[in-house]
Amino acid sequence: MFRAFNQASTGSRKDTVKSRPWCPGMQITSATFPKSYGSVGIGTGSNIGATRVASDTPAASSTPSSVPVSKAAGQAAREKLDADYAKAASQGTRIVADTANGGRHLDVSSLTDEELAAAAKGDGFSSDESLTAKAALAGRMWATLAPFEGNPRGSAAAVKSLFPALSPAVRSALGWTEATLTGSDAVIRNFGGAPKESEQDTILEKLRKSLQSPGALKFDASLLAVRGGTVDLTA
Repeated sequence: MFRAFNQASTGSRKDTVKSRPWCPGMQITSATFPKSYGSVGIGTGSNIGATRVASDTPAASSTPSSVPVSKAAGQAAREKLDADYAKAASQGTRIVADTANGGRHLDVSSLTDEELAAAAKGDGFSSDESLTAKAALAGRMWATLAPFEGNPRGSAAAVKSLFPALSPAVRSALGWTEATLTGSDAVIRNFGGAPKESEQDTILEKLRKSLQSPGALKFDASLLAVRGGTVDLTA
């Protein structure tokens, strides 16, 4: 995924990536995920426990302090995670990062994108919880961009269109910044140039259809960008 971007950025055009669509930001490997994006395993081997125990080390934040996270989203995320700890305890099991010795993963499937972004920031959440939220949000991003698998130019154009449709908190949790648009432009230039209008219409339609997938990001389709950045998508 990232190999294609690096080659495009340096002007070296190689074969397209087969495993995943090109997408910027969070570099979490597929090994991070179990079969379901909804219940994400961290694979660190740490035991989160039957009830929530805050990490001794505050979760590292990938969200700049200048990007506000909804207090309501943070509270809702905390309540949902605490409810899952309680559910695990009532079932006679525990929440763990590594299930090799029993237990189960923290289930974050009920959290909205905004709630995952709040948990990913780390304020009031343990490091394991923050990483789980980041991984789940990355999984939703990959699911949204899945229709563009093997097509770096289409993936980059989709990212440019999707960028303004995501909230600042979600973009920041994903690691998307203005540099993301610049990187997308580089991919577009080095993989055939900007899509024609008919191609862009197809890209927008695929993004709209992704809203029907329960494992994809949720966004306001009316905010999808048709033009933007340093490369006009319809040029």
